[in-house]
Amino acid sequence: YITLKPTTILSLFTGISISTLIGINVYYASKKIVDETKKINNPEQVDEVQKATDVSKRPGYYKNDQKHLFISNVTMPVYVEDNGAVKSLRIDFTIETSNRYIREYLYKNDHLVKDRLNSTIEPVLPSFPLTKEGKLIIREKIQKELDVLLKKQKAQGTIKQIFFHSIVAG
Repeated sequence: YITLKPTTILSLFTGISISTLIGINVYYASKKIVDETKKINNPEQVDEVQKATDVSKRPGYYKNDQKHLFISNVTMPVYVEDNGAVKSLRIDFTIETSNRYIREYLYKNDHLVKDRLNSTIEPVLPSFPLTKEGKLIIREKIQKELDVLLKKQKAQGTIKQIFFHSIVAG
């Protein structure tokens, strides 16, 4: 080091300092991008994991399948304009409940679900349930009716989502 010129030492020191600062800035910028990407991709999961206790750091989807219930052959009346007849649609769907106790209650009392939906849903045109808007409206109607059923039965919980598997005209 003694044989080096002072300008060489100064330029080496400046180069090392600049490259170190650049490396630190790149590290923090990439860490920030990764954290934001995780929040965008899994906003609910991140919140649920953050709310977990220190003892139990389970992921947000832990036992999520125990909140799902498959309901099949729910009939929905359809009004056919040509001959004035009333036919039916058969709908298979999955219910996502707010807790697994509601799922178990509905599993044991699936006749209440089918009776409620059969008696309260009004006839629709046959092409209506096949459109995006029709599916959305039917999904909301089923969710609303099941929430009313749960309140009527004094069960504590709600229906979070409805997923259609099939809609068949019969």
